[in-house]
Amino acid sequence: MIVGVALILGAFVGIAAVFGAFMNWNYIMAGSASTNGLLGIAAILLILAWKVAGYYGLDRYLLRWLGTPWSSHVQPVPQDASAAVRQKPA
Repeated sequence: MIVGVALILGAFVGIAAVFGAFMNWNYIMAGSASTNGLLGIAAILLILAWKVAGYYGLDRYLLRWLGTPWSSHVQPVPQDASAAVRQKPA
């Protein structure tokens, strides 16, 4: 139920899709011949596109608040400040 709510709200889409794919795999291995194969493919697509998948959901706000591994906390040096740092030849 938590996986479904997370996917509907768009919160932690990549993580929820991984757990959803794991559950689908368990159903497939148990012998259920329902739509679990298609749902598994949908989960894999969500895992691959997780950065974009949560754009319209809560991930837009949650990932900004919590931070992401690809965001850099180092501020770029402004163009004017870099000229002041350079040393003049002696």
